[in-house]
Amino acid sequence: QKDAVELFTQALEDELGSDAVEVGYTYTVTMTGLSVTTTYENKAAIQEMPGVDRVYVAPVFSIPEEDNVMQPYTNNATNMIGSNVANESGWTGKGMRIAIVDTGIVADHPNFQAMSEDKLTDTSLTVEDVQNAWSNLNASDSNVLPASTYFSNKIPFAFNYYNKNIDVSHDAAGSDHGTHVAGIAAANKVDESQVVGVAPNAQLMVMKVFGSNGGAYTEDWVAGMEDAMMLGADVINMSLGSNAGFTTDVDWVNEVFDRVAETGTVLCISAGNSDTMGQGNTFGLNANLTSNPDNGVLGTPGAYANALSVASVDNVYTMSDYLTVGEDHKIAYTNGASGTNAPFNTLAGTPRQVVAVPGAGSAEDFAKVDVKGKIALVQRGVIAFTEKYDNAQKAGAVGCLIYNNQAGTI
Repeated sequence: QKDAVELFTQALEDELGSDAVEVGYTYTVTMTGLSVTTTYENKAAIQEMPGVDRVYVAPVFSIPEEDNVMQPYTNNATNMIGSNVANESGWTGKGMRIAIVDTGIVADHPNFQAMSEDKLTDTSLTVEDVQNAWSNLNASDSNVLPASTYFSNKIPFAFNYYNKNIDVSHDAAGSDHGTHVAGIAAANKVDESQVVGVAPNAQLMVMKVFGSNGGAYTEDWVAGMEDAMMLGADVINMSLGSNAGFTTDVDWVNEVFDRVAETGTVLCISAGNSDTMGQGNTFGLNANLTSNPDNGVLGTPGAYANALSVASVDNVYTMSDYLTVGEDHKIAYTNGASGTNAPFNTLAGTPRQVVAVPGAGSAEDFAKVDVKGKIALVQRGVIAFTEKYDNAQKAGAVGCLIYNNQAGTI
């Protein structure tokens, strides 16, 4: 297969001219093929060349804007899904290899520090294993020395497939999503952190595929996935995709995933974070047309048959600002989403009296109580929140708390 790809590469340059094509990664594990950068007008000519089965225009995945500002909390993730019970039963991921195909990682994070020898087994990836496999890796198409991809026994392999170097930081991609995912999968249990991964004793292979401005090119994530397989990954996790996927979007992707499945490697792909299938569409309403009522949200390539995609909106633990009433009673609250006044949590540090305002918080209601220098407690309903705030401020309150007047979450 490798010889066939090399021969075709030469034929391609002879056919179109070496200046007209730029050959990227070549693939021999998940397919016999290669990535090519050229003008779209050359697509038909390449398709007609002997030995060519199919030519596809590869998509580029981008990081959604909301992920760039996301501040996820993972200090209760394992308890929420019950993996702490599995850990206590001896299932800790010891000896397993997890590949994270994502935006990179904070390699010196305390939760990813080197592990003690008792947490390793004879199936753990070593620097010698990386060196022995190097000539067969896509990462070898670089000026990097194989030993430099070995960060520690926790991260025995880390490579930037976008820039073809060992810079796996989040700087270029502009998102720390890779660290978030790696932490969920295999963060070490350490004294200075509440965070612990599902498989804390597993090793992490980091395949950074998101480059400048958060773009992930197909040629890079396929190259990373192939290397993960060559390095014996037990699990490959890919958090990338686009909304509203189908199981047969692109045939060659299904074939690639079939080959991954045949090796026994578990392929986990994100289901996506979209609210509805119509979110972000060109109509501007974030809703489907009545002629297309399907509201499925599973993304692609997560929708493919041999990918494992699990999504959940449940949560049993929330990080929040809170009020302390009495000795130890805590009441959570959320800062107002907009406005020119300082957020409520800037009042922290000084005890304040809270005064319940009757009615819905109209000017007349505030006239019945003294809230000057105090926090006004007002129920929702009847008039707008902003009017309640204005009335509280005019009455001299230092802050205004709106509480729900019926069951359920606001």
